[in-house]
Formats: sequence, C-alpha cells, structure tokens
Amino acid sequence: MMFKEVQSMYGKWLIIILLTLAAVFLYQANVDLNKLIKNPSFWILISIAVLLNVVKLRTSYNEIGIHIRFIPLVWNKTILWKDVQTGYMRTYTLMDFGGWGYRFGKDGTAINAKGKHGIQLVLMNGRRILIGTQQPEEVQKMIDLYLRKSND
Repeated sequence: MMFKEVQSMYGKWLIIILLTLAAVFLYQANVDLNKLIKNPSFWILISIAVLLNVVKLRTSYNEIGIHIRFIPLVWNKTILWKDVQTGYMRTYTLMDFGGWGYRFGKDGTAINAKGKHGIQLVLMNGRRILIGTQQPEEVQKMIDLYLRKSND
C-alpha cells in the first residue's frame, strides 16, 4: 500500500493578498500597461507568485518509509520506518515553527507547505521531525500500517 501527496504553498489567504496587490498596482498605473511594466514592485509580485507556484512539498509513504521532496529546500530525503521510534498525527500552529517551509522550532524540524496538520516523528536518535499534510486521515492509516509493522 502506498500514499502520495503533493502540497502547494498557495493558500486562500495568499491568493487574496496577491490579487489585492495586483489590483493596487493596476489602480496606481491607471490601467496603463507601460507604467505597470516599468514598476519594479509589480515584477517582484510576479516573481513571488511564480516562485510559490514552483515550490511544492511531495511526500509518499510506503513500506520502506517516508519519501520527501521539497524543491528547492529538500531535494530527496527518505526516513526509514525502522529509524522511527514513534509517530503520530498532531495539530500545530505557526508559532510552533515560525511559519511554513523547512523550519526549525522548539519541537524540532518541520517540513510543511501550509495548514495545521502533520505527522510528528521521533527518530531512534531522538531527533524530532514534523511533516505537514493536508490529508491527516490518510497519513494516519500509513502510520498505523507501517509503523506498527516496523515495531513488530
């Protein structure tokens, strides 16, 4: 059994902010495309939108472990089930890790794209890693299936 998830950095709040800023730029330029094209802030906004579209957190769970790809932050990382002491679903806040992305916080390392749900892993060496998910029920099934097998 395998489960795959792809998460984008885009959220409703981010789309609203980007659209609002785009509307402000259009208003300031009086819908004059030449003025808009010459505005460096407009190009920064476009660059941020493109960058956020490229950044995706890809995770897959199978009998070997959890495979993570979070370009450009984590190219390829595999956490083997045999290296996991315990794992459980948890809810977290932005304050726990200081935002989304590849973060360090009081509870260890977090690799997340958005949301508030993640699998909290405690590795055999004591290291703690949180991997964000938008589908906590499916990830819980993977934890129940594979972590229990590796501990048997």
